[in-house]
Amino acid sequence: MPHKVGSLLLLGADRHILRACSELGVDATVVYGTSAKEFGLPPIPNGVREVHVEDQHNIDSVMAGLFREGLGARQFDSVYTNDEMAIVASAALGQYFGARSIPMKTAVNFRDKSVQKMAVRNAGVRTAQFEVIRDITAIPDGWAFPFESAVVKPIAGAATAMTYQVTSRADIERVAKQSRSFRTAQRTFILEEFNVGQEWHVDGVVHAGELLFMSLGRYGEPFLTAVTELTPPRMRKYDPLKDEWAYALATPVVRKALEALELESGIFHMELFYDATDGSVAFGECAARRGGGLTQEEVRHKFGVSLSHCAVQSALGISPTIAVSVRPETVGSIHLPTVEGTLLSCPSAEEISALPGVVFARIDLPTGYPMPDIARNTLVKLGHVLLQDNSSESLWGRLDEVVAWFLERVVVVPPGATPSELRVWEQGIDVTSRPSAGFI
Repeated sequence: MPHKVGSLLLLGADRHILRACSELGVDATVVYGTSAKEFGLPPIPNGVREVHVEDQHNIDSVMAGLFREGLGARQFDSVYTNDEMAIVASAALGQYFGARSIPMKTAVNFRDKSVQKMAVRNAGVRTAQFEVIRDITAIPDGWAFPFESAVVKPIAGAATAMTYQVTSRADIERVAKQSRSFRTAQRTFILEEFNVGQEWHVDGVVHAGELLFMSLGRYGEPFLTAVTELTPPRMRKYDPLKDEWAYALATPVVRKALEALELESGIFHMELFYDATDGSVAFGECAARRGGGLTQEEVRHKFGVSLSHCAVQSALGISPTIAVSVRPETVGSIHLPTVEGTLLSCPSAEEISALPGVVFARIDLPTGYPMPDIARNTLVKLGHVLLQDNSSESLWGRLDEVVAWFLERVVVVPPGATPSELRVWEQGIDVTSRPSAGFI
């Protein structure tokens, strides 16, 4: 049993953070909500205290759960979350327990997109013009659409949920109608002038105000474009030697933005826009957490750096141990898209990993899951694939080939089919030789 290096209160059962706590010998207590429990938690390591609450994002729910378990007066060294929606709650808990945590002002800088953009703009960082729509269902009669093209999204949302490209007031009103139909409480939106150019992503580590490490990459196409065009998002890492020009352009922007947002210690995920016509880099947005998808696996495979270990160490006030070892191959990943209908079978992670160039694969949805189509947002996907290739040009093609191979072997029960249609469909399939989907 490793010597305990500190006590950590976690909001959300993140598989990588939990594993890092176990490997680093951290005394961890994890609070998780009902939705996470019902979807299927990652394995909780032995020795980690579990606190089940109704909503891990709600401070009332979390505090009540801690007191029920006799932990309301316990001393924690740190409070941490990799859950976007729990960032502010973790700051509040840190204040209550007198523990290390993200400061409240910094937490708000990273959650409210208008506060965030104003902070980086005031620091001299280029970013899109924007307006705040305080209630998208009650736009004043005299309001005029201010941009030629824009993106509208919740002011404190995540991924591309309820995010749309718009060009008129009529488009905004359609979004408002959809917001009502979803019966969502999200009414305050931000309207940002549309960014042109390549969408870049940065994942890195800050400690004591110093940028210790950053991984730069790009999306094959902007995330919103991928969702709009119903194509699975693709991404790849830039190499710090082969793509030194990109790091030279991005690094000063990253440093100034992090300073403006007052992130002293922790990991971050930032999105930038590169305009090849003038060589400029503009700030998009930033989160005080690890990026989604296979970010942990991508960074570890390409650079030999574990973002989750860095996050836990930094949260406890320990300078992260970082030994960068850059792999020469081009590394990238792609989402395995959902297919509308009930999942009956699909290739296993082991089968996918046996394909040429595939480094890692994960299937996220179990057999019997009623899948939406890919058009919804980037939050729901069937799985992920990490791949390496000798060049960036061939990598994009290999990623697409793996997805095509996978989709040819996915079997779903078609939605809304009548019994007679299902009988015809049933006669035309053979799933006896195909493995079931499951949690990997």
